[in-house]
Amino acid sequence: DKGIPILAGLRDNEFPYMFDLEGNTSGNIVGVSGSGKSWLTFLFMMNMLISNSPDDLQFVILDAKNATIWQ
Repeated sequence: DKGIPILAGLRDNEFPYMFDLEGNTSGNIVGVSGSGKSWLTFLFMMNMLISNSPDDLQFVILDAKNATIWQ
């Protein structure tokens, strides 16, 4: 099937848990400062690059904390 599979972890510490980003196009990563939201985002991006051709992917990253408009 066509889609963008993402490895999200392991079920029962053994079986891969994957979901299709095309079928689930929105979501939230919520947590307090320092809880690992950025690391989780980078892990998802890395897993997408491993599981898919780079020609099929485009990333747009917005990070307001480093934007000049906020300083």
